[in-house]
Amino acid sequence: MGWRWSQAKLEKKKAEYAEKMRNQVAAVHKEAEEKRTSMEARRREAILKYEDMAAKHRSKGTTPATKFLGLFIVLV
Repeated sequence: MGWRWSQAKLEKKKAEYAEKMRNQVAAVHKEAEEKRTSMEARRREAILKYEDMAAKHRSKGTTPATKFLGLFIVLV
């Protein structure tokens, strides 16, 4: 009787630990997805900013400073 009881207790602990690990993995995946979404939003904002800047330069017929081009390459 004692052996079966300890076996059941061990199985219960094992199931609880597995559930805890699944929850941790889910939390990590959720955090990664949030960071990915945030980064994509920042990248889209930067692209729009540089597209607007390029349109202004095209309409004026000027060329942008090279520092903006370097920033754009790093963001993409």
